[in-house]
Amino acid sequence: MTNFAPHIARGLLAAENAECERAEIRSILDRLDSEIRTVTLGNAHLHVGEFDHPEDEKVMSIADLKQRLVVRSTTDKTRGRIIAGWDPSRDGGYLVSIVYDEMSMACHNGGQLVEELEALMHTPRVGRAIRELTG
Repeated sequence: MTNFAPHIARGLLAAENAECERAEIRSILDRLDSEIRTVTLGNAHLHVGEFDHPEDEKVMSIADLKQRLVVRSTTDKTRGRIIAGWDPSRDGGYLVSIVYDEMSMACHNGGQLVEELEALMHTPRVGRAIRELTG
């Protein structure tokens, strides 16, 4: 007869690991949000989720991704620019992918996520988005 207990225990451990990874991802994104708010003197923030901007979607080829990383106005939720597509794991932890400039950057851990977000912040797209909301 099959003993399912070890399999259930592995599932519980996997769920716990996914929750820890989700918390780490959220912490990294919260840090980026805080720094965007600081740099823009409170005029813009990082929004992670659904956001429609047909021009950005077309240019970035991310129409198939529902989740986006958006620099958005703090006073008008309809004003913002998509800076990347966001493709999270179905289970809530790593692997997450950041999609921009026709590249999908897979992040398997917090270090990789920070590296890819830093690279994204260097792009003209992000600079233009911030300038548009603060200028």
